[in-house]
Amino acid sequence: MSSPAQFFQKILARMTKVVTSKYFLVFVFAAVWMVFFDRYNLISQYRMSEQIRELQKDEQHYLEAIEKVDYQTDQIFSNMDELERYAREKYYMKRPGEDVFIIVEKE
Repeated sequence: MSSPAQFFQKILARMTKVVTSKYFLVFVFAAVWMVFFDRYNLISQYRMSEQIRELQKDEQHYLEAIEKVDYQTDQIFSNMDELERYAREKYYMKRPGEDVFIIVEKE
């Protein structure tokens, strides 16, 4: 039987052989390059994924706003009373002979 010291020496010799192998060194170099120095390194990937999340939130917000506006448009153009109310509120339109008073509250 071999002693524990000889066992560890054999393991160390094999590890030294593997670590000094040209394939291992090229792999380590390529991995380090891709993780830290490449155009699409880990930091860039993280920033891009955060940006994608923000854009998806914005997309959801705008889709909801479009849906709300579409509903309001359908309501306005399906009912003449709604159309008149909208014109009076937003564009201050009036019938002939009417007076419109606009009250502005101070903040």
